[in-house]
Formats: sequence, C-alpha cells, structure tokens
Amino acid sequence: MKKILIMVGMLIACSMAGTLKDNRDGKTYKTVKIGNQVWMAENLNYKTKESVCYGNKDANCKEYGRLYTWGGAQNACPAGWHLPTKEEWEILLKNVGGKETAGRALKSRHGWNDDGNGFDNYGFSALPAGHSYRIGSFESAGYFAYFWSASQFGSGSRYAYHVNLNYSFEGASMIYDDKGYGYSVRCLQNSNEERDASLVRPSEAGAANKQNQGSVKDSRDGKTYKTVKIGNQTWMAENLNYKTKESVCYGNKDANCKEYGRLYTWGGAQNACPAGWHLPTKEEWEILLKNVGGKETAGRALKSRHGWNDDGNGFDNYGFSALPAGFRNNLNDYFSDAGYYAYFWSASQIESNSFYAYRMYLYYNLEDARMNYVNKYYGFSVRCLQNSNEERDASLVRPSEAGAANKQNQGSVKDSRDGKTYKTVKIGNQTWMAENLNYKTKESVCYGNKDANCKEYGRLYTWGGAQNACPAGWHLPTKEEWEILLKNVGGKETAGRALKSRHGWNDDGNGFDNYGFSALPAGGRLSYGYFYYAGRNAYFWSASQYEGIGDDAYRMGLYYVDEFARMDYSSKNYGYSVRCLQNSNEEREASLVRPSEAGAANKQNQGSVKDSRDGKTYKTVKIGNQTWMAENLNYKTKESVCYGNKDANCKEYGRLYTWGGAQNACPAGWHLPTKEEWEILLKNVGGKETAGRALKSRHGWNDDGNGFDNYGFSALPAGSSYSNGYFYDAGYYAFFWSASQYDSDSDSAYYMRLYYNYGGAYMFNGNKYYGHSVRCLQNSNEERDASLVRPSEAGAANKQNQGSVKDSRDGKTYKTVKIGDQVWMAENLNVKTDEGSWCYENKPENCERYGRLYDWATAMDLPAFCNKTCEITVEYPHQGICPKGYHVPTREELETLMDAVGGSSVAGSKLKSTSDWSNRGDGTDVYGFSALPAGDGFSGDIFYDVADSAIFWSASGTFTHYAYTMGLGNGETGNVSYNARLRAFSIRCLKDSNPGNGDESSEEDSEE
Repeated sequence: MKKILIMVGMLIACSMAGTLKDNRDGKTYKTVKIGNQVWMAENLNYKTKESVCYGNKDANCKEYGRLYTWGGAQNACPAGWHLPTKEEWEILLKNVGGKETAGRALKSRHGWNDDGNGFDNYGFSALPAGHSYRIGSFESAGYFAYFWSASQFGSGSRYAYHVNLNYSFEGASMIYDDKGYGYSVRCLQNSNEERDASLVRPSEAGAANKQNQGSVKDSRDGKTYKTVKIGNQTWMAENLNYKTKESVCYGNKDANCKEYGRLYTWGGAQNACPAGWHLPTKEEWEILLKNVGGKETAGRALKSRHGWNDDGNGFDNYGFSALPAGFRNNLNDYFSDAGYYAYFWSASQIESNSFYAYRMYLYYNLEDARMNYVNKYYGFSVRCLQNSNEERDASLVRPSEAGAANKQNQGSVKDSRDGKTYKTVKIGNQTWMAENLNYKTKESVCYGNKDANCKEYGRLYTWGGAQNACPAGWHLPTKEEWEILLKNVGGKETAGRALKSRHGWNDDGNGFDNYGFSALPAGGRLSYGYFYYAGRNAYFWSASQYEGIGDDAYRMGLYYVDEFARMDYSSKNYGYSVRCLQNSNEEREASLVRPSEAGAANKQNQGSVKDSRDGKTYKTVKIGNQTWMAENLNYKTKESVCYGNKDANCKEYGRLYTWGGAQNACPAGWHLPTKEEWEILLKNVGGKETAGRALKSRHGWNDDGNGFDNYGFSALPAGSSYSNGYFYDAGYYAFFWSASQYDSDSDSAYYMRLYYNYGGAYMFNGNKYYGHSVRCLQNSNEERDASLVRPSEAGAANKQNQGSVKDSRDGKTYKTVKIGDQVWMAENLNVKTDEGSWCYENKPENCERYGRLYDWATAMDLPAFCNKTCEITVEYPHQGICPKGYHVPTREELETLMDAVGGSSVAGSKLKSTSDWSNRGDGTDVYGFSALPAGDGFSGDIFYDVADSAIFWSASGTFTHYAYTMGLGNGETGNVSYNARLRAFSIRCLKDSNPGNGDESSEEDSEE
C-alpha cells in the first residue's frame, strides 16, 4: 500500500511539472506546481559575486546548485521569479502535509546519506547541498539542505529565516541564522496577483509619467534639471550638481559629478537647492515612498533602469531615476559604494543628538527603500523638492504694516562699558536689543577679522564668551526665551521673514522686519577660524546648553532661502551673534546663596575620611542627606592617570579614571554615585541651572570661572583624557563619573559636568574609555542595593561558599563555588580527550590558562555523529565528560545561575573574572565564578574571540545540530542562546544535587 501511495504522488507531481529557461545564462530548470505555488524543482545555479560552489568545486554546483549569502540571494532569481518569504515557505510546508512530515515529502529519493532519502511525493527533489560559513569552510553536504527565505529575523538584523531539511528527520524546520552563511536558493514564480500589485512595470512607465515630467533651471549656474510630479510632490529627477564649499565629486573626479551629481555634507545640503526648492524633510521622503507603493518595493520603483551593478537596476516606474552615487566619508576623504548604493540627505536631524541626521537610501540587491540616520559629516546626494503652492506664511503681516505697529515699542540702551548705544524693541512682554552686540571681548571676533564687519554685523562670540557679554541689566536669552519671541511673532514657521531685516540678505532673502528686530545675516565662524555664510544666514546664541552627547549649546538660526526660524544646537566653540534681552523684574537667581554666606552654613557639615589602602585623607561634606568626598579621589589603579601624566596634577586634581576603573575605586563604605544620586545633589544645591556656581571651588578656574562653593564641595577643573592619551580642558571643565550606564551593554555612561563659563551643572553621557574625575559618596545606612554584595566585600561573603574537587582521571584539582543552591566548578574543565577537544590555537599554555574547548558531542561523551543529530535520550543529570558527582548543566540550570546573580542584564559583570578581558571588559567576579574569556573554535583549525568572549555548553540540545549555551562578552550582560554543536566551547561542570556515596573519581567539596 505504501508503494501505491508513492506512485500516486509521482503521478500528481508529473502532471504539475514544467520547465523554465533563465535567459541570463541559458540554464533550464525543472519546475513543479504544489498547491497554488509554482516552484523551481532544482536549486538555483546562477553565478553571482556572493555565491560559491560547495567546497569550491564546480562539480558540486552541477549537482547541488550554488550556495548564496542572504544578501546575494535577494536578486538572484530570474525575471518573473523571486526568493520566497518565510510565509511562502510555510504555505509550501502546509501544502505537503505539515512541517512534521514535510522533510520526507520534499527530499529527493537519492543523494542523502545514512538512509536519509525522502519520498519526493511532489517532485520538489530537495538535495542535501550543505552550507558554507562566512570564514570559507563548508559543512553538511549529503546530510542537510538549507534554503534561504527573503524574510529577516528582525529589521536590520544580521539574521534571516531559512528552511532546514535533515537526513535523519522526517520534518522540516524554519529557523534563522547568520546572513553571511551560504545556503541554497529555490525560486518561486510570481503570482498572478503581483505582490507589488500597485507597481507599474518598466514597459508601462513611460506613458504613465510623461505628463508629470518637466524641468527647472537653476539661475545660479544655469544648469537645467529634469523634474517629475509624484502624487502631490514635484521632485528633481536628477541629483543636484550645484557646486558649494561643502560638496565634492565622487572620487574627486569631475566626470562623476556629471553622472551622479555632487556629494554634500548635511550642513552643505541645507541651502544647496535653488530658489523655490528645498531639501526634503524625513516626513516628505516618507510621503514619496508611500506614493510609489510603500517602502517595501520603493527601491525597485525609484531606481534607474541602468547604472546599478550586479543586476541591481530598477523599474524607474515614476521617472525618479535614482542613481547609485555612493558616498564620501569626509573625515578621511574615503569614497565608497558608487554603482551599488544611493544615499539622499533629508533636512531632519535627530533631536537627541546633534551629530546625526536622517537619510533615505537604496540598495543594488534589495527592492525596498530605507530611512535611518548617520553622522552629518558624510557626503550624500541631494534631491530637491519644490515648495508647495500654499505658502507657509499666509497670515504674515506685510512690510507696509510694520512701521506704525512698532514705533511705540522702540527705544535705546547705552552700554556704559564702551559708550555704544543700541536700538531696542519691545515684542510681547520682552524687550530686545534691535542690533547685534558689538562689545569687544577676548572670545569674540569681527567676521573675516575685518573691523568694517563689526560695524555692520556686530561681533561673533563663542558660547563661553557670550555668557557675560551683555551689559548690566541685560542677559543672553535662554532657549525658552527665544521660543517665546518666535511665538510672539507668529510661530517659528514664519518667524524668519518676520524678524529678518529688509536689506542685506543675498538672493532675495530679505525679510519683512514686521517688529523692528532687524536681524542681519552676520554668518558664523568655525572653531578653527573659518568664516561662512555672511549675507546668507544669521545665528544667535542662547544661554542654554544642549544636554545630549557633545559640547553643544542651543542657537536660533535664520536663513536667506527660508521663511522659518529654527532652534537647533551647535558647538560652543563656533562664533555667532548675540542679541541681548532685558532682565525681568524678578531676578532668575534670586534664591542663590552668596559666597559670604557659605562658610558658616557648611562648617558643621564638614569632616574627613582616611583611605586605609594608601593612607590618604580626604575632606568630606554633608549636603542634604548625602555625605560626599570634598576632594577628587587620588587612589592609584591600573585604569587611572594623572592629567598630562604629571604627578603634580594628581596632587592638585586627583586622578582621572576610565568608567570601568572607577567602578571599584572608592574606599570601603563609599561608592561611585549613580546618575540619580548626582541629580539629588544638584537638586539639594538649588537645581541644575545654578548648581555649577554653587559647587565650583572659589579658585583654580580660568577666565573668571570660579564658583561660590556654597556647600564646601569645592569642585576643581581637572579636565579629562581621551582613550588615545590626549588630555584637555584642565582649568576649564570638571567631569565626574556616575555608576550609571547610558543603557544596558552600552559603551557610554553618565557623568556630571561643570563649566568655567556657565553657572549650571548637567548630566551627560560619554564614552566609558574617557578619563574623568571621581567623587565618592558615602554608603547610606539603608543600602540602596541591600542584596548586592560589593566587590570589596566579595571575598569574605564567598569564602564560606568556596571549595574544591579533584578529578581522579588526571589528578587535576578544580576550585568550586556555591551560588544560590548550586555548586559550580570555578574553573573551566581541562580534561584531555582523544578527539573533539582542543587548546586554543592548539597551544598547551592556553589549556593551562583557559581550560580546553570541546565540541558538544565530546562534552556530552556521546558519539561524534551527535554533533549533527542524535536520537539518544539524554537523561538528567547527564555526567558527560565531567568528573563523577558533577554533570553538564542544562539550559535551565544556566538560567538559574544568571537569576541567582541578579539576572541576564548584570550576569556578565557579576560572573566574569576581574582580569584578562579585552576592551575593559573585566567583571567584578562578585561570586567567585571567575569566567575567563577562553574564546571558541571550530574543528581544531579555526579559533577566535579569545579575551573577548566566554561561552559554556549546556546539555540541552535544540533543533537537529544545535545546543544551548551561556555566553558572556565584553559588556555587563549574559545570555542563553544556541550554537552549532560542531563549534568548540568551554565547560563548567555543576555538582549533582544528591551525589552518590563512595565517589572514587572526585573528592567532596572542601572549604579552603
């Protein structure tokens, strides 16, 4: 009966069989219809750059087809066919009876080892082509078949889904793996109802878009650009090629400008478009992608029909004609990706980070289009978008109405310091200078270093120089005060035209000056002395710092080509104009304690503490309920330095510590404060706006930057250091580490910062490898982390849990440690086997240091074929290769371990050894587990990640040739995931819950 059923399957398959010719190389493939899907009945064998033959042998391509990376598979199928999605594979598995039996139904009747052939009921004829690794090795031909899907594991992930068939298993699995692996491809015929039904095909594109095409001439240089209307938007249909200082030709070759247009930095792109056109925002790009059918297919719809490498051309359905212009890294003048990728700037920044802005980009090997953000210094293409018909300033008061309205609000003020008189104007409840400040200070210049420009535009000040530049009774406005102004003149969308003067702006950029503010385009100055945009743009400092990454502060900007006003942020070292605002009647710092009152108030709160490690004594001060060191820590560790590598600076400022070095630097009873504890301090001294002046010492700060030191905290400007050994800002800034990371497993951590030229104090986040000062905080009576054993206390707490075990097989003795209810080896297993285990790089000294690396079957003491599949029932506890009385831990037992030390988010830090890890990845080893970064290997030939990772086998298998592992890296986290059984990892043995008596192979754990 079974044979009859097989024959029926053959007849059905035959009736649905067909063929397909790939006109790219002339190859013909069998096809088969299964359900409503038509599949290739052979593996694809079309040669691309991202494909190989198994074992690099042409004969295997003839037998198995080629192995493709996931990226290489995206556009590998011939016209009319596509790489199937995860969902389309699942339909196939359902159509052949379900995934439990799909393997036997789809596998070919020959070619599978160890009696692994299938029934091939439907003529799909899956062959065991095996796969390739990123590193160039090959595995599993004859045993396994892997087929890519088009579906990623997650957006932007390094993993994608594939179907897995196994020689020893009747089912089919849908799992995900590294996109760099080489798997087979089975193409699926496009359905009658196209997945991108709304996508017009190339042959139909011309007629559909002809009526929407046009052109625009750029009056600045005479160039004419094609245009196209898509939806309600009119776009340039060519990349902008207007020459500016902040633009280049790809490879610095003029011919590439003719072909691709120019590559602009984000800053250079802002005003690059001709009059009546603008750089599109992120939202405007998203409207375009929606108009062409959605981001999933927008790449194929927008890409030109020529110029893209590796069959990456698009349909150009709308005439947008995106070309692969590549990019430039402006830091090193490196060009890349021409022919493969197109990148287009948007006008939208990332609000939380001054260095980044959004871009839209297209790939040669993908059909979609994507939006993400990158550093503004990259050079990308620009596509200009035509301004809308409905002007944004419809309600704006016209110039003819301005004079009478504002005459009564005008006045003047004389600066007693140099005798200059400035016009003033009242707008709403605010009274502003109606001219740019022109008071000379050390940190100000005339544009172009020409006195005539100071007379016309006023001076350009650094942010620090602007802080105290205004005359008595006036101040540098805050960000909030600027925003009130913009609201008072009708909103930021139209404030540019309302505030700009009626003369002096280039290219018809003059404003209406409705309120008499008379903003002039004074331009700016970069920190290295370059002047830019006089006549085009006006930038005005605010007193408000930007609280994100970077040494930035807010500014208000007006532009010759735009009617809006923009609040953004910029480097404090740049030179911008200053408009002073008259003080309100209620002084903003009325509640600030003056220096004369500070001494008596704090004398009773002062004390001292002696560090028993080196005998140094530090002053202390109680502020609120917190007791702080009143001096910077000066305890010498490996990860600390003296500023400029000079001992005298350690005596004056204390040491500078990396974040990792700061974690355990404080003496017993004291700790590195968290971000929240710093914020409590700032609140206790009157709030972050005035905390700088309250906390800074009364001496030692440059340029009149001393503080009031109201509470005796006495913060000194110790400066900082970079990881490359460069020191900066001593005398000007103070940086203090917190114990808080920016986020879990991040390379950044929070610190508190004080400025020589500003009265506030703020929390920022920065690279953990920088060197900052440390101020220790006394532990509270009620420990914040009562359950957390501190590293300094770990020895005593864990001594009673320590022991040892002797392995009678080779006489080695291993330390043990009890964590929770589990007793673990505190060293990696190092018992030698005949095969299946190795020393890292096959060097015996690495076995002595790290223990051995075992493949899974060897770790489990099972036959080698169990690395591919295993039908042996593994009972608990499974001793494996561990000494008697111990066993290879299960997945659940590894998870119990991580839970016992506080969870996966901190397991890395708690379990890792305190030395040997690279990139400052050392742990605190609170419990004595002492995980070492032993790395891993493959087949005794390939080894990697020593000093960077520790991975431990579990006894829990998954899928067919994977097993669960616990992994620790350079960060603070730990995780349980699965890995291929053929890889070689470390083993930590776990003591059986009830070990048998009379154990001849191991000693009972003994206290040391």
